[in-house]
Amino acid sequence: MFIPYSRHSLTGNELEAIKQVLDSGLLTQGDQLAEFEKEFSNFVHSKFTTAVSSGSMALQTAYASLGVSSKTDIITTSLTFAATANSALNLGGEVCFTDINPETLDMDADSLQQTLHEYYHYSESTLPTHKDRKHKLMLCTPVHFAGYPSPLEEISKICRRWNIDVIEDAAHALGSEFNPAIKVGSQKYSRITCFSFHPAKLITTGEGGAICTNDEQLYKYHQIYRHQGLNKTSIHPQVIQPGTNCKITEFQAALGRVQLKKADNVLKKRKKLAQRYLHALQDSNLIKLPCDHPGHSWHIFVIRVPAELRDKIITKLRENGIGASVHYLPLHLHPYYRSRYGKIRLPHTEKVWKQLITLPLYPELKESDQDQVVEQFNKISKKI
Repeated sequence: MFIPYSRHSLTGNELEAIKQVLDSGLLTQGDQLAEFEKEFSNFVHSKFTTAVSSGSMALQTAYASLGVSSKTDIITTSLTFAATANSALNLGGEVCFTDINPETLDMDADSLQQTLHEYYHYSESTLPTHKDRKHKLMLCTPVHFAGYPSPLEEISKICRRWNIDVIEDAAHALGSEFNPAIKVGSQKYSRITCFSFHPAKLITTGEGGAICTNDEQLYKYHQIYRHQGLNKTSIHPQVIQPGTNCKITEFQAALGRVQLKKADNVLKKRKKLAQRYLHALQDSNLIKLPCDHPGHSWHIFVIRVPAELRDKIITKLRENGIGASVHYLPLHLHPYYRSRYGKIRLPHTEKVWKQLITLPLYPELKESDQDQVVEQFNKISKKI
């Protein structure tokens, strides 16, 4: 038997919801979408939600709404999925990478401050300008890596001083909280939060994503952007802004509504399984365990081992039916980004990523299977 690193969770009610859409005769842009967006807003404590076709398109739509285009930059971390940066490049923008906190794996506020001073001219009244390429820095995109909430209060203060907006990449962080009163998605410290509904996430719509904001003008932009920039309120719809087709179907919205009803229960299961790992692996001399946090949503469970042993351990785990993985090869080390930006020094990122192993974690993971993961890891670590 093979235990994957992740698996979607379906309970059966999803089929009935999809059948209701088929019976309705309306397959896109109907009541299911409108209700899903309202319910999702309530779940994350946001005023407005726009559902789109992927987490990547959520980021691209959000970036576009805050002015990312040619001769503009965003700043983010490199230890993330490609969409965080690619979405800016797709709009003609550029990316500046900053380093992570080696403990939490999220954006480090001190590194952000250092990167800003190193690469940008500060101005009290205007956007920062890149010292070499003369681009305007539009925004900062912290990533809530693995579901651990980033230090947004501190980061947002830095960004306010530099006159740049904050967009949260919360693809890993649906259900995460800064504290019991402030959810990721409430925009307490940002203009926009972007989520993903990929099958590995807390809820899934097959593929999909969402853009949350408390700004009504941004919300209107997002709604129009996903429909080719068309103003649909007119008898003859007209293109009034940039846009593309990144709508989701009524099937996806119906699926999302069913998934959202069980999200709290799924979150509890993830947290329980994470705590079991933390307890079971705490005595291993080979492992550095991930940081815990009361508001951690545990999208993935990432341990650290000596870099020289990492790939050997993953190979042995896979040979023994354990779907260990790596999140991620940092973006600045990918061939495309190397050729675009040359050598970039991010010492914490470059050290940490070589040590990372993602162990299986998903709501339907049986405790007996989790025990098997721990047993196999311990056996391998003693022999290697």
